[in-house]
Amino acid sequence: MQKTIQHSTVGGAVALVSAVGLLGMALTGCGNTLNGAKQDASTDAQKTSAAADQAAADSSKMAQKAGHEVKDLPQDIDSAAAVTPEVKLSIVRDPVLNNKNNLINVDSHDHVTTLSGHVMSASMKNRASEDAQVLLSKRHPNYKVVNKLTVSGA
Repeated sequence: MQKTIQHSTVGGAVALVSAVGLLGMALTGCGNTLNGAKQDASTDAQKTSAAADQAAADSSKMAQKAGHEVKDLPQDIDSAAAVTPEVKLSIVRDPVLNNKNNLINVDSHDHVTTLSGHVMSASMKNRASEDAQVLLSKRHPNYKVVNKLTVSGA
């Protein structure tokens, strides 16, 4: 039995030495991995910086080109893309028209703003036209209003 214990002790010592050796190699590997990760991060940062510089240069060129193109556009900003949301906002801000039972759609093109959908009363239908016309006369005088709202009488 004593022989077995000695053999186990020697085996345990060998296992311990092996474990310490592997741990040392692992720590060395971790150190190398850490240094590699730092180097990779530094390289990536340089690449990212270079890409950002290139993107900034490209966007600057595009902005200069766009600036030249914008000068060529007419100064009249009465596009339907601008008119439609302005009229819709004017209607939504009106506490009488801003009612969950009303559905007022706004569409603008060819200098015509069309109101469609439904409202609860004839007075609301008239009010929607008036709100739209007031805004258009101030900001887009070359637009007219066509009211196709129906009265649903909730």
